[in-house]
Amino acid sequence: MKEKVYCVIPEGVEMDGDFDCLELVKAIYGLKQASRMWNETFDEFVCFMGFEASAFDPCLYIKVVDGHCVLVLVYVDDVLVTGSSLELIAQTKADIKTRFEMTDSGKCTFVLGIELVDESDGSVTMCQRRYASDILKRFGMDECKATASPVDLSTRLVASTEAAKIDVPFREAVGALIHLTTATRPDIAYAVGYVSRFMENPQQEHWTAEYIALSLAIQEGKWVHRLLCEILAAANEPGPDLVIREDNQSCIKMTKSPVNHGRAKHIDIKYHHIRDEVKRGEVQLEYCETSVMMADIMTKGLSGPRHKDLTTALGIRASSH
Repeated sequence: MKEKVYCVIPEGVEMDGDFDCLELVKAIYGLKQASRMWNETFDEFVCFMGFEASAFDPCLYIKVVDGHCVLVLVYVDDVLVTGSSLELIAQTKADIKTRFEMTDSGKCTFVLGIELVDESDGSVTMCQRRYASDILKRFGMDECKATASPVDLSTRLVASTEAAKIDVPFREAVGALIHLTTATRPDIAYAVGYVSRFMENPQQEHWTAEYIALSLAIQEGKWVHRLLCEILAAANEPGPDLVIREDNQSCIKMTKSPVNHGRAKHIDIKYHHIRDEVKRGEVQLEYCETSVMMADIMTKGLSGPRHKDLTTALGIRASSH
């Protein structure tokens, strides 16, 4: 413990002398400092084992031994170990067990509500069938019928009046669906984002959405790209180029041209980093026709056939597990 923390004497504990409280010499479960101290303890030990924390995700540790790569990913007190050598994976788990009391659950098949399935071609499928079913049951929708598209093209929602509001756990439902969206179901992202606008009645800002969305996409893309390249470099494999596809020609022209367009003057200067990224060659910006833009599934309502085509292109399929 770095700070002095005192606790009342637990019921049933008898002490010699007149004491009103006890000073803790180590963290216990429930303290606000406990999670941070656990992380520091684990970090110190795995670094002692020869691992290095990723520069882009401090919960990911990487170690290279004789050309083989071992990865350790920690989420609170759940630890995942993987790598290119079964022997090194086993040795890593054995080393961690010497310091911490652990239960080896074997091959990872379920993590953070996501089922992991090894396919015959060597790929891994992520499935949240159980999680999705639980959501439907929780909100009384387990007997509902499936639809061809999450949002019909004719769907139009309006903010309800005070008199029209109904007492339903709307926020809870949207929150549960957001986790589903970010993990395995990007095809429902637009539908979830659409209904989430009506949790409140906030005033919307009017801005140049395409350009700012591109800026944010590049920021997120660079983080994922650097993390992937860091992992591949440890395995002696080259990293891919970072390619961003945009279906708005005007937006691309604003990005590639150094001219200060009058229509871009109102955009906050922090979003203009796009031009520098493209100029340095760190990001390749390509035009993509709207008809083949896979991101459409996350930004607008689609017909059933179009929705099916894009889910197939994204690698999303009905679960058979």
